[in-house]
Amino acid sequence: MFHRLALGSLLLAGSLWSVEPAWGPVLSGLSMGIALEGSAPGRLLRVTFRNQGTAPQAFVVGGKTGIGSIHGFESVSLAPDGTECKLLDLTVGGVAGYVEPIVVRLLPGQTQSVTIATQKMFCMLGRQTLPLDGRLAAGHKLRVQFTAKDDSNEWGRVNPGWTGTLVSGTIAGK
Repeated sequence: MFHRLALGSLLLAGSLWSVEPAWGPVLSGLSMGIALEGSAPGRLLRVTFRNQGTAPQAFVVGGKTGIGSIHGFESVSLAPDGTECKLLDLTVGGVAGYVEPIVVRLLPGQTQSVTIATQKMFCMLGRQTLPLDGRLAAGHKLRVQFTAKDDSNEWGRVNPGWTGTLVSGTIAGK
């Protein structure tokens, strides 16, 4: 149901952040943006959701387990030549036991962020395992996509929950 990608924390965005997200297009009043905070190896990828509509919105972004969190983000590393590589986070392996839904709830005008440690994110090209931080240092870019689905929202008891696909803006490595 979810791609395995560790989830740091779910926070209300505010003045704590030093970098404005690269926002993607608005869909049904919602948009998603990404930003990098800090420097490698302790760098964080911040994924922020923003409700620009007039109605409250809620949707499931993932699940929390006893060993970490997983979510439905699809992250892509973009090489200078345009080659794309899907990213995996190897922090969370298999999951056994209870998984608690992680729900984003946004009133109009509100934002909420999820942070993910980049040091465990890797691109798999053939037999090569390429760390995201190394790709960013080499000038690669990053983009994130998220799809909220009815079955995830139903599992998280978010009825009716927002459904659709959000795409972030693209950010360059530092």
